[in-house]
This record gives sequence, structure tokens and C-alpha cells, in this order.
Amino acid sequence: MEERKVVLVTGGSGDIGRAICLEFAYEGYAIAFTYMRSYESARQLESELRDIDVPVLSVKAQLANPGDIATLFNVVEKEYGRLDCLVNNAASGVQRSVNEITEK
Repeated sequence: MEERKVVLVTGGSGDIGRAICLEFAYEGYAIAFTYMRSYESARQLESELRDIDVPVLSVKAQLANPGDIATLFNVVEKEYGRLDCLVNNAASGVQRSVNEITEK
């Protein structure tokens, strides 16, 4: 059996993130996703993915915090040993031009 590719979807517990996770799952990927406040939505998505036999990892992370980002990638590496695709879906709700975006 071929090893699954792994995708990390930030903001995976929201509506758009959930749809992205499910699409990758149906394409055969193992799923890692982040959530911040949506604990119940995260648990629902985990359950839905497990019901279709997809490996899933959810990580609570504040992506404005560089320490959380480092921890996130360490946890994904420990769980799956690889990362093939990153989808930056998490949003702070602040609309800015690309020139105004800071690390935070």
C-alpha cells in the first residue's frame, strides 16, 4: 500500500477549512488541521474523517504566535513524519493589502 500524502490545513474547523479537509481526504491524504476557538467543530470534523477511515490530527494553535507555529509543525512531523501540502486558510478577520501584512 502506498503511503498517504499529508496536508495541513490552517483554520480547518471552519466552513471553508472543513470543505478543504474533506476534499483532500477524498483524494487520499492524511489530514492535519488547526483550530483556535471552534473546539466542537474540530471534534465533529475529526469524527467525520475517522468515519471514512482517514488519519486525522487536530491541533489548537494561535497562528499569530510563532511559538504555536513551531509546535504545530513539530506535532505534525511527529505524528506523520512528513508534510506534503500546506493550505493557509486561517484568517484573523482583518482585511489588509499584502504590503501591510506583518508576521503576526
